[in-house]
Amino acid sequence: MSNMLRQPAALPERPAAGWPPAARALLLHALCVPPAWMLAGGDGTAWWLAAESLLAAGGGLLLGLAPWWLPINLLFVPALALALAADLHPGWAPGAFVLLLLCYWGVGRTQVPLFFSADAAVHALPGLLPETPRPRLIDLGCGNGKVIARLAAVRGDGSFDGIEYAPLPWLAAWLRCLPHGGRCSLRWGDFWTADLSGYDLAYAYLSPVPMARLWRKVLAEMRPGTLLVSNSFAVPGVAPEAVIELGEARAGRLYVYRIPGTREQR
Repeated sequence: MSNMLRQPAALPERPAAGWPPAARALLLHALCVPPAWMLAGGDGTAWWLAAESLLAAGGGLLLGLAPWWLPINLLFVPALALALAADLHPGWAPGAFVLLLLCYWGVGRTQVPLFFSADAAVHALPGLLPETPRPRLIDLGCGNGKVIARLAAVRGDGSFDGIEYAPLPWLAAWLRCLPHGGRCSLRWGDFWTADLSGYDLAYAYLSPVPMARLWRKVLAEMRPGTLLVSNSFAVPGVAPEAVIELGEARAGRLYVYRIPGTREQR
């Protein structure tokens, strides 16, 4: 248990200072245009597109962009070229931008993309809830509400709350939770402002970026013996009490952390 109780080294409360990842990616693409043109020998079609995409993808890795930026940087300019060649209605671009903004609101600031939990993860969670009457779970960044809605259907005596920052997933979650009445509660906002002291289990499917900060939050707010369950992303420097392999392709694993019992252990 001693490894379990080590607190990670102090890390900044927010991502490193500087330009947000989206701005760095756009600047990177702009800087890659001249060298890609030279590498392609002035060919402004397929060779230039390939050169620009490869340079941007490699540059993103060197700049420390998160792994999910690799396919974005590879496909951004070719997709833009295809859209221009298709002579689409001029309204598609702002429409697509608004749709993406509603789905991925705040990703540039938080560096937490929109993930959906696999069925295997949802099926594993009821076994981690305490047997006491009316257990309480909160899904930090609940997306479309799949986790809390399904848990409410399986564990009718429980209370399942979700908090989501992006407007469109929040709306989908609200609609999904309507049939479950008071067993589900949904909040639109930033989960960093949520009080976790009343919950038996906090569930998160975030990214590697905020995990150390999340661990500090649950240590400060959650009761001894309660659980943090992280889908796919471990807390750096802290050994989990258990790791649950979900057994499905791309389903990942659940890292289970128990909140220690005394302030000294924390």
